[in-house]
Amino acid sequence: AISMIKTGSASYGGADLMYGGDMAKWKTFAYSLKMRLGMRLADVDNASAKAAVEDASDKVFGDVFRLDTWWDKVEYLDYFIPAKVQMDLMGDLMRLIRRAVRWLLRNRRAELGIQSHMERFADSVWKITADLPDYLGEQACADWKKRHNELVESGLPEDLASVAAGTSYLYSSLGIIEAREATGMPLKTVANLYYDLGDKLDLNWFANAIAALVPASHWQALARESFREDLDWQQRALTTGVLRLAAKPGDVSGAVDNWMARHSTMISRWKSMLTELKGVREPEYAMFSVALRELLDLAQSTMHEHHDSDLTQTS
Repeated sequence: AISMIKTGSASYGGADLMYGGDMAKWKTFAYSLKMRLGMRLADVDNASAKAAVEDASDKVFGDVFRLDTWWDKVEYLDYFIPAKVQMDLMGDLMRLIRRAVRWLLRNRRAELGIQSHMERFADSVWKITADLPDYLGEQACADWKKRHNELVESGLPEDLASVAAGTSYLYSSLGIIEAREATGMPLKTVANLYYDLGDKLDLNWFANAIAALVPASHWQALARESFREDLDWQQRALTTGVLRLAAKPGDVSGAVDNWMARHSTMISRWKSMLTELKGVREPEYAMFSVALRELLDLAQSTMHEHHDSDLTQTS
């Protein structure tokens, strides 16, 4: 039925009391209803529920990340770039959307309104997308530039290469937007700190190590996805916690230095675990689980530090 809604067709105009004849909004409402029905179906037919929710969620984040625009640009390059490069780009775009859908289902299960999510994330995601290098940390920016130059040399136009080189970072924009809402800090300040902490704690290497895991079973595949999601949450929590220690954007750098000094023991323990992981050719899944527990302790300690500070000021 959703496919029968044509956004360019005639409508009821002023007689439409809900959306004033805007068929695009009716289509969005239909996907929102489909998502909610899928959630209700979960207790009866989990497989069908999952398919319905993911299909509707794809609509949300396909629009938020402007997937159709970039997908069309990649398809247009048929015979202009190597086929393997083109397929890799399509895979990267689909991976971005799948991860965004899982993020939505994990973090926004109780409020699955499509229109509200599009409005909430779209503008900020586009700001980050349009000037991605300005938002990245030093190491992340260097990695982005390397990938960007490789894609340009392969024949991609600059605008597409800029996005394609940063799909792994664009996913993080969802957590960055949440951290901004939690702290009231400017979007660029939040993003810079998010990626800066990633550099200081070597979280980018850790994320790549998780992605490199080759599951030997369904349970290991689920564990790998859980590792990714836990790492995303903890990096967002660390970012939020450190930002709350700064009164204004100009204080963030000093807050980071003070935070690292106060948590030097936990940070040292975390880095020691990474050193051990880096020395293992084929690390076990349990090693990642233990390391993430260590990072969780650091994230919780950081969040509690702000809470304890508020209690001290109140008393």
